[in-house]
Amino acid sequence: MYILFAALGKLTNSYTARVTTCVLGRDVVLSCRLDYSGTNMVWMDEFDNVLYYNENHVIDDIRFKLSHSGTKWDLIIQNVTRRDAGKYRCFSNAQPLQLHYYYDLVVLEPAKIDRVLSSKDISVDERMNVSLVCNATGNPQPNVTWTYHRIDDPISEKRVKPSITLPNSEIYQDPGRSTELTCIISAYPLGDMYWSKNGVIIPHKSYGGKFRYENTTENATTHTMSLHIKDINSNDYGSYKCVASNNIGYSTKFMVLENLQTKYITKYKHQRVAFSNFSTSEAAFTNKEE
Repeated sequence: MYILFAALGKLTNSYTARVTTCVLGRDVVLSCRLDYSGTNMVWMDEFDNVLYYNENHVIDDIRFKLSHSGTKWDLIIQNVTRRDAGKYRCFSNAQPLQLHYYYDLVVLEPAKIDRVLSSKDISVDERMNVSLVCNATGNPQPNVTWTYHRIDDPISEKRVKPSITLPNSEIYQDPGRSTELTCIISAYPLGDMYWSKNGVIIPHKSYGGKFRYENTTENATTHTMSLHIKDINSNDYGSYKCVASNNIGYSTKFMVLENLQTKYITKYKHQRVAFSNFSTSEAAFTNKEE
């Protein structure tokens, strides 16, 4: 066996490998056809590791499979990784030694920007130096291109501490209906903004379908954040807090959602009390006149 491997090393020097490509994570098939009967087949990698000897699985990696039928001895590599890149050889031990197929596997990887190792949004004062990093990976090596977009709004050169305006501080709605809480935010740059209730932040992605955000931008500094509340129940009534923050400051405002039916009941009770007091006073005045 050692003599066979040594001879193979000399043989492959005169052969040109077939370049075969495969996308990272996919499967690749390296074909091999042996037209000789009564010979042994061997698949090896570029480090002289034996992968298959006839139908015997030699390598420990279970991703390597052999598809054998008649003269076909195809090597299948499943879920290709970066480490699978390299040269593969299929040969028989016929005399003289026969190298049938010689492959150079290139693993392709889509270009991707590493958000962790790349620069985040940053604000700096005028005339300060700043370094921006874009960490991109992929095979072939991706070309990185920077683009520059200038905001012509004069306010873009200023930093604005967040402030909040509420169209209404109270809002009423019946149970089972839907409503919308809206706050208008002035800030630059725009940082975090969200609604909360009882100290619990309402996430922008609400998977239960109860809450839904709708955010709009009027200009560089003015933003509207609306919270849609669906199918209102007793747990939804109460005080909601609109929060806005950036690297300069922080601002909050409260809005109360109340039961519309309770409002009318309370108003009706107050009217009855007022009417009752008026009737009593009128009766007393009439008695005094008599």
